[in-house]
Amino acid sequence: MGTEHNPNELSHRLDDPANPPESLLKPEVRRAALMSYLGSVIVLFAVVGVALLYWANRGPVRDAPTDRDAVGTVGLQLPGGGNPERPATSSEDEIKYRGIDPSSQPVTTIANALSISPASPQRVELSNVIVDRLDGQTVWVRDADARIAVVAPRDAAPREGGHVNVSGTTEPDGQGAIRVRATAMTPVRK
Repeated sequence: MGTEHNPNELSHRLDDPANPPESLLKPEVRRAALMSYLGSVIVLFAVVGVALLYWANRGPVRDAPTDRDAVGTVGLQLPGGGNPERPATSSEDEIKYRGIDPSSQPVTTIANALSISPASPQRVELSNVIVDRLDGQTVWVRDADARIAVVAPRDAAPREGGHVNVSGTTEPDGQGAIRVRATAMTPVRK
């Protein structure tokens, strides 16, 4: 006949209806359930604790850069508003507003250009000078033993060893020397 079930007796059969509730009361099952719940809480507190330790010991945080962090005059906003001078729209305007007298005689040799004070810009007209070296937008030209740096215009395409005519103005190069900011650089046709 059929087997009768005694509720006080544990069954080892998996299909026994009394087995699931009875199996949850075993100490090893309770311990595993407790560890699975508490384990995730402990891991959460450990992650938060590590984040707090990092935050407390990371050192000073720099604020966003300000105008005081600017190098030179890039982005510098002086107190009292903007510059009242209108910006130059052409090379002629730039020469005019720099205080160069357009009616003055231009400097025609590199030696004379090198002897000009960096504080007083002068017009320069160099004829048939040799392109000694190219360094990006800076072109070094020479005439006999004298050499000077020329900031070439964008449309200029000089080549090393070639002869060019240079028109422009003198300006300080930022290192105590003088250079020429060219408004025109044309190759000499032979």
